[in-house]
Amino acid sequence: KNTGVSGNCNRSAAACTGVWSKGIAGDDIMLPNCIQDCMDYVTEHPDTIWLFGKMEAFGSTEEENRRIAANFDYSFFSMTPDEQLHRLIFDGNCLPAPAAFVHIQRDKETGVKNDERIPMMEDWPKWINLLRAGVKLHFIDKTIVRYRIGGISTKTEMKPKTFRSQRLFYFLYQFPEMYKENPDKVLSNILDYECEIFQQYYDRSHCKPYLLGRWILHPLSMIKSILKKK
Repeated sequence: KNTGVSGNCNRSAAACTGVWSKGIAGDDIMLPNCIQDCMDYVTEHPDTIWLFGKMEAFGSTEEENRRIAANFDYSFFSMTPDEQLHRLIFDGNCLPAPAAFVHIQRDKETGVKNDERIPMMEDWPKWINLLRAGVKLHFIDKTIVRYRIGGISTKTEMKPKTFRSQRLFYFLYQFPEMYKENPDKVLSNILDYECEIFQQYYDRSHCKPYLLGRWILHPLSMIKSILKKK
């Protein structure tokens, strides 16, 4: 059974038997200083469970690399826990997962796993649940990884299972918090957004079967027009 990325990450984390773990995607790069810098930090801060460093983007144009890198907001680590939680829930995932370093046993003791209800989103829900569990997210002000743009793990094609995971995140994590603040407004916003998505994905002018059908029937339409003129 395909359980998605979240399930895979949970099984791999459960199988780890070392002290520290450094995850890295198949098309990203750990810099030579990565492990040493992380170990230096956790040696000085022995209570660390999760540590994040900086990362730089590569593999695309300089402008695109800078745009992607700007999505990762390192000012996050100077916020209070409540501010961090609000930032993650409402303003997007700004944490650099490729630059994460974790103490295996302490992480297991938190009881926080990747949310397998959202199969194609392994990191964002976990950061939220770690903060809810009172876990401090540490930060080292050093670039330790390079994040590939346009590679295997950064394809922009929106597949149904990816879209479904995004909507699941919205309804499981964002919607409950927004509903507490203003039920009427959030319901109206949901309807507006869902209508926009419906139009985007089901607009027949962008539908491949519809366009193919028009192309096939085009000769018949021309014949019909000619006959009408006669």
